[in-house]
Amino acid sequence: MRSFFYIFWVIILFYSLFSCSNSKTKSTDIVEVIDTNIEEEFEKDEVIEIKFNIFRFKSQLDSLLSVIEYQNFHFQLDIDTINEKSNPNKLWHFNKWGLFKIINSKKTTQLILYHFFDPKTSKVLRIYVIEASYNDSITFDRVHQSFLEEKDRKILWDVYGEGKEYYYDYRLTGLNDFVIILENKIYWLNVSSQYSKKNFNKIIDYFKDNLNEKNYLDTIKCMHY
Repeated sequence: MRSFFYIFWVIILFYSLFSCSNSKTKSTDIVEVIDTNIEEEFEKDEVIEIKFNIFRFKSQLDSLLSVIEYQNFHFQLDIDTINEKSNPNKLWHFNKWGLFKIINSKKTTQLILYHFFDPKTSKVLRIYVIEASYNDSITFDRVHQSFLEEKDRKILWDVYGEGKEYYYDYRLTGLNDFVIILENKIYWLNVSSQYSKKNFNKIIDYFKDNLNEKNYLDTIKCMHY
């Protein structure tokens, strides 16, 4: 009789364990549903928040790079939200000596640096995109005015060994720049001088094509040519 009850309880225990295994499977199903919801929520956020289709832009740049280099090259893309804790090498771009000092990074509510680069090429074919947002309209207007003042900037250039000096059209950075001014937001495209005028104009077209916002307050174009 005792052996019968012993066998009975063993069978009950076995089914209990088996039942727990099924519950894990059900739990996994629940996780998948949660993940799906998160993805759906993220997609909704993308529609609301993301105004610039950065990955489509990258795909177009990859196609252009392949034409320029006659090989199937692809850009690598780094995306960084810039703040006081960012890498010092990236923060340097926004200090008073940096390439993008006009942005006034300390007054931005959000500052994103997109860096396209391909280490396989011998040429410096890198591209930057800056996305800067402001809440303070006074600061924003000052930054906008700084762009207007700097776009015609000239610097005194001393030709070494020739004893000649002339004024060089440095403009914003001395490179190729295209800036779109929106309502309290700025997009700044900065392109290496290695690109021809024709290819720089193509990049600008890609850039504008992937920006969902079309109500520009102003645009600024500076070329090193």
